[in-house]
Amino acid sequence: PRSSRSYPILTMAHSGQTIPNISSLIKKTDHYDKDERYMATSDLCELLKRHSGGSEGGGSSASFLDSNTERQICTAVLRLLHDKSNDVQAIAVKTLGVLLTTVHQEQVLEIADSLTDQVLDASKSELRDVYTIGLRTLVKTIPSTAGNEVAHRLVGRLLDGIRSSEDEEIVLCCLDVLTDLLGRFGGTSVAVTRQHEAILQMCLTQLSRSSTAGGVAGSSGADTTSPVVRKRTGNTLAGLSVVLSDPLLMRMVQSLLNLIERSVGLGKGARQRLRENSGDDQKTTVDDTRALIRTMCSVAGAVGHRLGQEQIDQIIPIFLRFTDPEDAVTGDDEDIDDEDEAMGGMGEDDEAAIALANELRESCFMGFESFIMRCPNEVEHHLEKIVQAALAYMSYDPNYSYGDDGENEEEEQAEEEDEYEDEDDEYEEEDDDDDDDDDDESWKVRRGAVRALKAVVEARKHDPS
Repeated sequence: PRSSRSYPILTMAHSGQTIPNISSLIKKTDHYDKDERYMATSDLCELLKRHSGGSEGGGSSASFLDSNTERQICTAVLRLLHDKSNDVQAIAVKTLGVLLTTVHQEQVLEIADSLTDQVLDASKSELRDVYTIGLRTLVKTIPSTAGNEVAHRLVGRLLDGIRSSEDEEIVLCCLDVLTDLLGRFGGTSVAVTRQHEAILQMCLTQLSRSSTAGGVAGSSGADTTSPVVRKRTGNTLAGLSVVLSDPLLMRMVQSLLNLIERSVGLGKGARQRLRENSGDDQKTTVDDTRALIRTMCSVAGAVGHRLGQEQIDQIIPIFLRFTDPEDAVTGDDEDIDDEDEAMGGMGEDDEAAIALANELRESCFMGFESFIMRCPNEVEHHLEKIVQAALAYMSYDPNYSYGDDGENEEEEQAEEEDEYEDEDDEYEEEDDDDDDDDDDESWKVRRGAVRALKAVVEARKHDPS
């Protein structure tokens, strides 16, 4: 068990005249016993909290820490981030968050450089997630006065990491940090605003590449991006949309629309387009489409009110393509053949394909809801088709039959007679059914459809006609 003792010198009141012996704590952070390292780091964290006074100025430590001591603390905490003990790593990350609001800007910049070096180092794969957490903590907690300088150090290196790294994990970490950086300083830091166009181009490049299971975003000579990289890129692009200028935002939306237009969609309409364009290699897969639609939905939710009538009139029909009422099948559709079960070239009987389609349709209904709430006038002439789609999908459940119960009375009677013949097998089958129900996420599509209808009601409550 971890030691419960603390260091007496740290029990002194904040306003006391005796300065705690910080050097002893720093020394104990290198102790061979992990419990000693943990307690020393924890007490150091509490001490820094006590003296920081909640100030964001980054200079509150001047009264009790000199620059040499600051450097020693920073070095110790950075070292503890790759400690063998997970508990020590966790307390080190917590301490780092406090430290960044306490030390001077020079030390903050050194920490930022050090953490970025570790994240981009291909040989640090085992601890890269810890370094990434540390760097994201830095972006979220540093004083706002240090934001521009830190952003200047980070944004260029993060972009280089995404563009040039052959390690997908590095690309993902850089995207996560870049998203946080845009959220905190994307609209206020000159160092970031100057890179808006470069960030936009990078994101569009990642999204425009085809998706393959083994694709790596930065691979030399590769023209593919893995699904997870595309998803993270979409998150970054959505965060970027909030701080972009109107011209760049319009370019972003038009580029996304052009990519989505290449997709085939889902269901019967998709199969028709596939037959009409059987030789078109430029058509994107359903998996690619999902990332694009999700990104567009996120952008619409964040900045839909900034889009013009022209963009909205392009986006809504595309969303309707993926929520075709004819594809809102239920368990009653027993006679659908294998071709009708295909979705954009993939089989409905494939669980992954079904989950993918459900997620895509849910995203579309989220987009409808956002547009209706934020741009009711612009979507007015699309409401009838949106309502039709929502009404169809509010009862969408491919695992349940809504047919006449009387049609199968004989079968039901036979099932009742055999109900208790083999209880063990029955219980096992029930468990399997429960597992299937847990995996079924079509309820998210129904929820999205209902929310879209609710948005229509809210938007038209003063004009029920």
